[in-house]
Amino acid sequence: MVKTTTKQTAWIAAMVLGHNPTESARLAKYKGDHKHAGWENTTKPHLMTEIDAKRAELSLKVENKAEDVLKELMTIAYAQQAAGLTTGDKIRALDLLGKNTKLWDVNAGRGEQTIIIINPPKQAKTVESEVLDV
Repeated sequence: MVKTTTKQTAWIAAMVLGHNPTESARLAKYKGDHKHAGWENTTKPHLMTEIDAKRAELSLKVENKAEDVLKELMTIAYAQQAAGLTTGDKIRALDLLGKNTKLWDVNAGRGEQTIIIINPPKQAKTVESEVLDV
């Protein structure tokens, strides 16, 4: 396995954050021509492999955090009033969930409305409604 230098490690970190190779070389404090240093690093397979691995790891962390936030919003949205939440808390949670799923976006799906049905709590009462063409 090829060892990476301190500058290469800093370059990798900048690349993972979304900077281009030239800017990453500048941020990693390479001396001289940053464009050439950045390009040269992109030709080294071990550096590019490290970038891919770190980006995949970061993506997984972000996915997990997003999933956790959505689960918490669903918990708030469908919690019983006795849980110490106000109606406003529940409405805000439902609004954020609707925005996340683009439920409120009238342009989503070429003018079609997307309806997501989430299993209601067991204590919820069923109300019949008509389907209206919008």
